[in-house]
Amino acid sequence: MKNRILIMILLLLSLSACTSADSVEALNEKIKDLEISQLALTEENDTLKAQNEVTDVPLNEYGYPSSIKYKDVLDIEAKVLEKQKGDALYPFYVLVSQEDVDHNTPLLLTIEDEAVFNNYEVGKIYDFKVYTEVVAHKESGNVRFMFMIVTE
Repeated sequence: MKNRILIMILLLLSLSACTSADSVEALNEKIKDLEISQLALTEENDTLKAQNEVTDVPLNEYGYPSSIKYKDVLDIEAKVLEKQKGDALYPFYVLVSQEDVDHNTPLLLTIEDEAVFNNYEVGKIYDFKVYTEVVAHKESGNVRFMFMIVTE
């Protein structure tokens, strides 16, 4: 009888040790998942900060910024009007029109990927993801616009 009780106690101890080891392993997995999730959130936060970055701009005598900078990635739907080959800096251009109730302003988009460029057909409407950057310097009157198709 004492042997049976001893065996039962040993069995219970070994089962609780296995369960405890499994619990520790499960907790370690949860910790790893949380660390990965936190890293992803930190990276996403950094990306959002970079996209919404506004430079420190000097003010002119009237209190307005003397230069303005805007950067963002926009999703647009536009019709391809024309395709053009460029130069070493911007190898390909796509002229598109984003139809609107008030106006149809053509927009020149740059693209670096020749395969994607070749897939666009003139006259068809596409959804574009466009990196947009505008820099305006009021005193000099210089304005620079950049619209580049983002390929993923």
